[in-house]
Amino acid sequence: MLKSGQSAEALLRSLNALPELEMRIRVLRSRVNLTNLLDWAPTFEQLLQLSLGADEKARRAVLPLCLFLSQEYEHPLHGQLHDIARNAQLWNLERATANFEVSAQQADVIDAPLVDLVKGREVSVGERRSMARRPTRQAIERLLFDPHPLVLTQLFNGPSITEDDILRVVTKRPARLIALQLLIKKTRWMARSRIRAALILNPGCPSGMSLPLLYTLKKENLSLITDASALPNIIRTAALQLKAKLPPAPNHCRTMH
Repeated sequence: MLKSGQSAEALLRSLNALPELEMRIRVLRSRVNLTNLLDWAPTFEQLLQLSLGADEKARRAVLPLCLFLSQEYEHPLHGQLHDIARNAQLWNLERATANFEVSAQQADVIDAPLVDLVKGREVSVGERRSMARRPTRQAIERLLFDPHPLVLTQLFNGPSITEDDILRVVTKRPARLIALQLLIKKTRWMARSRIRAALILNPGCPSGMSLPLLYTLKKENLSLITDASALPNIIRTAALQLKAKLPPAPNHCRTMH
């Protein structure tokens, strides 16, 4: 029999007691950690199941859990967690931790020299990081698609970047894997359902990253996923199954937030 790290109700209460999403993920990570992750499978299953009801507290608590799973989608224990969920018939956790290959990713050539058309010469990573600290709007337009993670990290953390800028990054096709892997750890942006839905809607987003995020979307957002013919079947099928389980959205909430 599987043992549980903590009851779902206790985990729900402790996560919701914290004021910030980043803090919730940090506390969850410290309690679970990757050495005893497998002990938490029943708790994760229970919390995912609770989030499919009308309880807003459960839906709020499931966001840090799903972001945690998305951030760790490449860790070896992620696959073991999926196997345990499948063998123990933990259907929600099995769905959330599936990780199948999707369309080929576009590899960013990190060390390729970049030519600044304004300056007319190659611009170093250090110069681009400096530009990203306090970028002009013109600089942001260029830096959004910089291949280097240090430059993107600096830009994504800055106050000048907007939600529309981030949407341009997550909707770019072919998908830029480095950018998506950085953004999934930026709670400032992942707290926004528009960003999460756009990330899932990108056919090049790894399924291990996008599947947990389906549990954080509302019914009307899931309809966007089920209708997206370019997405892998595993994503659309999971969205369709979750959509069928969620209660109807109130009339005054039938817009994307």
